Formats: sequence, structure tokens, C-alpha cells
Amino acid sequence: MNVKSDISAFKGNLKTAVQMWSSDLVDELFASPVRRRNVKRFISNWLDFQDERINKWLDNVVLVGLDKDGNINSDLIVEEAAALFKEFDYHTTLWGCNIDISSGKAVVSLPDNMMTYLLFGNKSGFSFSEQDILKLKDYLK
Repeated sequence: MNVKSDISAFKGNLKTAVQMWSSDLVDELFASPVRRRNVKRFISNWLDFQDERINKWLDNVVLVGLDKDGNINSDLIVEEAAALFKEFDYHTTLWGCNIDISSGKAVVSLPDNMMTYLLFGNKSGFSFSEQDILKLKDYLK
């Protein structure tokens, strides 16, 4: 078994799963097909832009899900990420959006301007929870 190639394969599978998971989440959040398409494109481009940073982060995350034989337990990785998310307490502003994460829920409040209206319509914000993160396991099967 080549652990390094297994980790590379897992990272690729995880990135694909995150793309599919986020796409389905966007479908739930936005009614407009144009806005769904734009938000999905934004997410895809952002993930591509952050690929190097994401790879470094995943190198560390995968260590949590390795057993002594080098097998990767994807369910454990997602469950641990969800558990950490539940304990996470973080508040910031990014691109004018207020992001509040606490007690297993992230709430993104959107500013009232033309750009956010074009992307998100008249939504004032959106949220996702620990349960949404746990759904990621289904995409890794």
C-alpha cells in the first residue's frame, strides 16, 4: 500500500465531494437558476484559487483519519470536522459579509449592495450547520 498515493487520491475524492455537496447546498438555498449558477461558479473558482492552501490543510487533516496501517477513514474525518465545527467560535468580516460561527452553525449576513443583490438576490444571508457538514459523508461513498 502506498499511503502517499492513497492520500493524494483521497484529497481528490474529497475535493470532488465538496464540489458536489456545495452544489446541492446552493440548490437548496437559491431559487433562481442564474443565481445558483453564479454562486456555484464562484465557489468552484474560489476552491481552485485556494487549491494550494487547501492541499496543505488536507495533508494535516488526513492524519486524523489514518489508522496504523495507513488506511483512510473518511467518515471519521468528516465526523471530527463536524465535531470541531460544533466547538468552533469565530466571527469575522470577509468581502463585506459578516460571518458568525458558533455552536455548530455558521451564519453569513450579506451586505445590502448591488453586487450581493446580483449574486444572491434579496437574501439577507444564509446559514449552514454541523448536520450539513455531516451530509458530506454521503458524497464520499
